[in-house]
Amino acid sequence: MDPQVFERGQSFFLVAPVAPITPGDGEIELFAFAEQLKKSAPNENLMWLRGNYVESEKANSNGHVWTAGEIAIKSLTPMFMPVTVMHDPRTAVGLIADTTLKVPEKDNVPRSKIETAMALWQHRFPEVCEEVAHNYAEGSLMQSMECRSPWYTCAECGETFAKLPEGAERKNWCSHMRESEGQGARILGDVVFTGTGLIFGSRGAKGAYDEAHLEVFQDEVAEFHYKAQHDSRPRRKTSMDTIEISKDEYASLQKRPSPEELAAEKDRADKAETAKAEAEKKVEELETEAKKEKERADEAEKKVTEAEEDKAKDDLAKTRIGKLGKGFTAKLGEFTRERVNDQARTMSEEDWEARLKELEETTEVKRDEGGTEETPEEKAAKAAKGSEFSKEEIARANAGGGGGNNADGTEPSPESRQGVMRGLIPKREQPKAPAGATTE
Repeated sequence: MDPQVFERGQSFFLVAPVAPITPGDGEIELFAFAEQLKKSAPNENLMWLRGNYVESEKANSNGHVWTAGEIAIKSLTPMFMPVTVMHDPRTAVGLIADTTLKVPEKDNVPRSKIETAMALWQHRFPEVCEEVAHNYAEGSLMQSMECRSPWYTCAECGETFAKLPEGAERKNWCSHMRESEGQGARILGDVVFTGTGLIFGSRGAKGAYDEAHLEVFQDEVAEFHYKAQHDSRPRRKTSMDTIEISKDEYASLQKRPSPEELAAEKDRADKAETAKAEAEKKVEELETEAKKEKERADEAEKKVTEAEEDKAKDDLAKTRIGKLGKGFTAKLGEFTRERVNDQARTMSEEDWEARLKELEETTEVKRDEGGTEETPEEKAAKAAKGSEFSKEEIARANAGGGGGNNADGTEPSPESRQGVMRGLIPKREQPKAPAGATTE
């Protein structure tokens, strides 16, 4: 079975495979703080455990992958991190005292991996240490890695996602991550290991790997300490500030991406994510503006429709009222007339006919009595027509000695013209003659 990874908050947890080993003198010498470990090893207050911590390049069944370069760079970050029971942060019962990087070129392992040495505070947590010993004897003792990773990359398409609180980055996942519901292969970046948890089968828990057993090697360390006390050979001291690695391992590390290169890659991923977010925001703004524009167009169209409907109602009312006689409308009171005008705009033909019959019965006057009133258009046409003279009126004017042609269309004679002119000249009063005078 493959290792299993699960997430809680911003952390990842891995139940990793481990295998029992018997450390020799050479292996103890390679501990990062060999001198201190030798001095404290026989301390009966400590229980020592050792096992595999994490493996590279192989996607577990949850799809998580650590690169060999990432493990090589971060192999020391588990140092001094807490050892808990079942990942409960309140149950720190010891610490990771040492880590060892194993690589294929040097250690004959299929993939790079990290091994850990853990020291449990037996004098403070005797029950836990007894449970460790019981589970080891039953073959159900396992450890589960903890780490934090601020970003990860889809192993299928290479798209990078920054890890956000409560998995908020899921909404921007690529199709591979969405289709696999987050279980697709993804490469964790900028990993920092934050501790390990002891998994006890006696509590009903089971690791994802059948061989994920820790080894209790308290006795082996104590035996080494005893030999060291009785061996007179000089010992090489190891500095806490210096860690020695082989040339092959150093060359392998040189080929892997540097922290600067990884940081540059993360910066490019962050910029791409920012550009994508800005583009999505722009699309949302355009969609919002398009929606508002459509609403404005719909509102304008609604107003035009309402105006057309109002005009149609006005025209209908004008036609209906125009057909009513003056005698009929004169019988309607002011209030009734206003209601009839409003009803003429909206009533159906059937309802309008019924309303007129009702009014005829009430007023005892037929609807067309008194003749219909002239519409404004009819009044205007009549006024325009009244400003013209008919042929008969013109003929009568000519017959009366007026100017112009005769009734038969011929030119008037000179005598007729003179008679018309004399008729236009006002008569002057003759001066009265003096008394006794005679006139000729």
